[in-house]
Amino acid sequence: MLLFWVRPLFDRNKEQISSFLLENKERMGGLKVHPKTAGVPFSSSDYKPYIEICRRHNIPFCIHTQRDGYSNIEYVYEAAADNPDVTFVAVHMDLGGNRERASELIASCPNLYGDTTLVSKEEMIKAIKKCGPEKILFGTDASVFGRESYKRYEGFYDTVLEIFGRDGAQKVFSRNARKLFWKEKYE
Repeated sequence: MLLFWVRPLFDRNKEQISSFLLENKERMGGLKVHPKTAGVPFSSSDYKPYIEICRRHNIPFCIHTQRDGYSNIEYVYEAAADNPDVTFVAVHMDLGGNRERASELIASCPNLYGDTTLVSKEEMIKAIKKCGPEKILFGTDASVFGRESYKRYEGFYDTVLEIFGRDGAQKVFSRNARKLFWKEKYE
């Protein structure tokens, strides 16, 4: 499943994006933005049309989160709280920031999920304990470092399996992503 990379300063025709998503709905799972790279803080109203696209197509909005004034997780939390019918995924769960605070925000907002890319095993376990296995996705952005990306995550599955059982591990490592991006139903 692919994510459409959002560029608020360059994507002028939001209807064209919406049409593209509709034409490619079997392959497109959501939108993705890296606010600092885009040059637009996620707190900006420039993202409202993209949030509307996510609402219209019932797809998640994945946001790189980092304490940099552009990608702060608080901005994502505010957008999620203001748009309870849209799913938001906080990728990296506040890279270089306070992961415990990120977990608190994710746990307190029903439509906000955390992605564990570049999150340590210990921090991931704490996040799952705080948020529950149904709110955490394992590494949907993990391939960012190419072929060797997953070597850094060796042993993660076994640890989650041991602590949270098969159901918890399946949620974190596949079911949550399949539910959000593929719209599969699980009990």
